[in-house]
Amino acid sequence: MMYCCSHTCLKIFMALVDLAKHVVAVYGDPCPYLDFAAFQAEVVRKQRWLGQLAADQADLRQNVVFPLYHQLHPSGNLESLYGVGEESAAVFLSFIGDPQRFPTGRQVRGWSGLVPDSKQSSQSESKGLPISQAGPDLIKKFAYMDAEVARRYDPQLAAIYYEQMVKRGNVSNSDISTENAGIKSPLKIA
Repeated sequence: MMYCCSHTCLKIFMALVDLAKHVVAVYGDPCPYLDFAAFQAEVVRKQRWLGQLAADQADLRQNVVFPLYHQLHPSGNLESLYGVGEESAAVFLSFIGDPQRFPTGRQVRGWSGLVPDSKQSSQSESKGLPISQAGPDLIKKFAYMDAEVARRYDPQLAAIYYEQMVKRGNVSNSDISTENAGIKSPLKIA
C-alpha cells in the first residue's frame, strides 16, 4: 500500500483531471477513437489479475519459501546480521548453497559481483568504477537493500558510509554489503 501527503495527492489528481479535460477538448466527447467502456473493463481485469498475483506471491513466500528456508537453515545466523531479514536470508542461502564452496571472502565477493569493476593497462589503472556485472542480480539487489538498512542501525557501518561519502565523494554499497556480511573473511552461515 502506498501512502502520500494529501496535498501531493490532490495536486496529482488535479493535474490528471486537467489533462483529461485537454484530451476531451482535442478528441471530443465521446471520443470516436477509444471505447472507454472496454478500456475500463480491461483496466479492472488487469487490476484483479495483479491483486491475485500479489496474493499468490505472498502465499508462496509464507507457505513454501520461508518454511523451506527455516528447514535448511534452522540457526537463522544470517538474520543476525544488521539489515538482513528473513526474505533476503532465504535468497542468499538459495543462491550460495553450501558456503564451504568459497574458501575465502574474496571468492564470495568475486562470485557475487559485489566488487568494483577493474580496468587496467600497463600504463594506468582506473579506480572508483561501478560494481561488476558478474553474479546474480538478485544477490546484488538484496545486498544493496540490506546495506541501506544496516547503515542506519549499525554505527560502524554508518561510519564507513559517512567516510566514503564525505571524504572520498562516493560510496559503493558493495563495501557496506560485504562489511556487513563479514565477507572479508571466509563466509560462515551454518
